Amino acid sequence: MCCIAVCQKKRLSLSILDEMYSSNNHGAGIAWIKKKQIYWRKGDNIQQIKRLCEQVPLPYVVHTRLASIGGRSPALSHPFPI
Repeated sequence: MCCIAVCQKKRLSLSILDEMYSSNNHGAGIAWIKKKQIYWRKGDNIQQIKRLCEQVPLPYVVHTRLASIGGRSPALSHPFPI
């Protein structure tokens, strides 16, 4: 199971991000758009995701993962480039 927050007009509060990660702590990621280019970061480091939530431009998407299929691996955190 995963938690996904789409932040279009308002930044995700760090307390909500902590709640998301406390129940889904097998990985986290964030994706955002800057100058029509899509960027993303993912992995297990929630502190890095917190910093990015405060820095990247809106809109952005945050994902936290609870491993099911594939086990626990930073490579399986979202977002995935397509």
